[in-house]
Amino acid sequence: ISSTAPASFHRFFSGSGQAQTLTDDHIRALAVDSTGNLWVGTDRGLNLLPADQTGSLHPRFTSFAHAAGEWKRLACDTVRTLRVDRSGALWIGAVHGLHHLRQDNGALRLQTFLSDPLDPHRLSNNNVCALWEDEEGFIWVGTDGGGLNRLNPAVGRFDVWRNIPRDPHSLSHNEIRSLFQDRSGLLWVGTYGGGASKVNVHRKQFTHYR
Repeated sequence: ISSTAPASFHRFFSGSGQAQTLTDDHIRALAVDSTGNLWVGTDRGLNLLPADQTGSLHPRFTSFAHAAGEWKRLACDTVRTLRVDRSGALWIGAVHGLHHLRQDNGALRLQTFLSDPLDPHRLSNNNVCALWEDEEGFIWVGTDGGGLNRLNPAVGRFDVWRNIPRDPHSLSHNEIRSLFQDRSGLLWVGTYGGGASKVNVHRKQFTHYR
């Protein structure tokens, strides 16, 4: 859509197996990185539209649908949320894990974080629905059933907050759909069934609104 002209929509669809089109028509997330590339999260993996293609009427998308190795997990996954951090790296919340995509000497490097029931400092649930980077550079991760996680990217350690029955200061619900930090530094948590909560990221106490 052009801001200086009457609204004119251009439609882009998956191409039934054709190369350089979207991998799926169910779009769940969009993000633009520091170089102007557009990332598109779909029900069938991640798509990239390079910055020099964003204005084209016939753009050429790059997908990871035929990737191998570590990329294969992301290629077939449902992407639910995307977030570009202050370094320009892309965080990808998917149904099967949290992924970190960054440039390393001109090459794309992918790191995947998965849950481990034997390790309390791993991701609490693989179904990631919401992401936020706070003012200190921590990555907050909202999951579908595993509560709220905070990742310290420097060490790869997760801290986890869940709903604790009969504790009014705990997270109100373990299914999280949205995250946002306001100007005062409070983190707001939108849940699926438990209303909205806000938390002082230093005191770790939740206040609830229903």
